[in-house]
Amino acid sequence: IGATDSKPIAYQKITGSESQQILIPVGKCDIYIVANYKGAKFDANTTRTILEEETFTDEAVLEQPFVMLGVYSGVMISREGKIMYGGTDITQNIKLERVAAKVTLNLNAAETVVIDSVCINNRASVSFLIPDKPHTSGATNNKNVKLETPGNTYSFYLPEYIVNEEHKTKSTYVTVYAQV
Repeated sequence: IGATDSKPIAYQKITGSESQQILIPVGKCDIYIVANYKGAKFDANTTRTILEEETFTDEAVLEQPFVMLGVYSGVMISREGKIMYGGTDITQNIKLERVAAKVTLNLNAAETVVIDSVCINNRASVSFLIPDKPHTSGATNNKNVKLETPGNTYSFYLPEYIVNEEHKTKSTYVTVYAQV
């Protein structure tokens, strides 16, 4: 979606894996690319405000293929079709990022310590699709995970969690439960 403040100036739904082009008029605009998202149905009437207000749950973070996002504010589209972003031509290299981070814990404990479970505290249970807003007040949860197999590596995904002053004391943290 190529968007101005109030309305989209270009929109195209892409299905399949073949390369496709989206025609965006010459000039300055913001580009939002959303891939693999099963939430709201975006269309030719989707505005920047709709994108910025769209949220998803922590369960949606685990769905594959992963939701991917590319946000490019203030790009210039030239008459030749080049997309300039911050002085760099990104026409052939528009990058998308996962809307969640993969966190891997490597827990190294003495042989006499048995790790039972880990708890991810203050996880964002709801996150904005466009990660420019601070986390919604009170929308956190704790996820306690019993380790099924012995080992010292555990991976999980966290949705975007931008904190503001109110939430600085509520940052996400991990508690490890073990037996000695």
